[in-house]
Amino acid sequence: MIYTRFQAKAILKPVKALEEGARRVEQGDLLVPVLYEGKDEFSTVCGAFNRMQDALRREQEKNRAYEKARFDMVNGISHDLRTPLTFIKGSIKGILDGVAATPQKQEQYLTIAYRKTCEMDGLLQKLLSVSRMEAGSIPLLIKERDLGEFVRNFAEESEAEWKNSGIISRIQVAAGPHPVNMDEEQLRRVLWNLSDNAVKYAASDPLTFTIQVYSGTEGEHLVFSDNGAGVREEDLPQLFEQFWRGDVSRSPKNGEGNGLGLAIAKQIVEAHGGQITAYNREGLAVEMIFPSGKESHA
Repeated sequence: MIYTRFQAKAILKPVKALEEGARRVEQGDLLVPVLYEGKDEFSTVCGAFNRMQDALRREQEKNRAYEKARFDMVNGISHDLRTPLTFIKGSIKGILDGVAATPQKQEQYLTIAYRKTCEMDGLLQKLLSVSRMEAGSIPLLIKERDLGEFVRNFAEESEAEWKNSGIISRIQVAAGPHPVNMDEEQLRRVLWNLSDNAVKYAASDPLTFTIQVYSGTEGEHLVFSDNGAGVREEDLPQLFEQFWRGDVSRSPKNGEGNGLGLAIAKQIVEAHGGQITAYNREGLAVEMIFPSGKESHA
């Protein structure tokens, strides 16, 4: 009886510890581990329970951080939408009230309203992209195109706006064809996000964009770089995380970003079967590698 009682006590001790641990987890307390110093099979079970509890706690902290970032992002975009909306309302009211009495003044007010409408459209597109990212689907209309020709066309379309903003662009396309199966609209969004990111954070005057296209053994390379301050080495691995923004901004415009542009770029590039990385090279360089269109037909 004494031996049986001793054995029962030895067995019930870890069982009771596990029961108390499960009750704490049920109540949301994931900080206190199950304490059991035995050397029997129960020590393995208690160890597994503690590892499970640690994993739940890390996931809970990650979800809290994600929800906070999401809340901050929605607040930020709401604030960003309010600013152009105020400009648009003011411009229209100015025209209706007769403040813009001359054709030149009316054209000026309408130009401001149009530009601010484009800003709002860009913000709404980002929100739409986030919804698609969370649903795990970005629709692609794939056609084989030459990556070098695509980059030249993009630069030509953007040249006027870049010049008005004092931005210098350099396009370097290596000789030879650069066939890639791509959705031009989505890849254009990638380049716009990269250029927008550089404008916000590069902190360089004058700001210079360099866009390179060349062929490599892994596929077709597209590199977008700026002449800014770069990014801290420890921050580079997190650069493409959704809602992430570095604590030390590369720009005096700290807080203007919403941590979406590069995450959307990564999602689009990977949807094309490509890879995207970032590194410092006289500023921040973002390199994308796409499967060659010829290889995909092989």
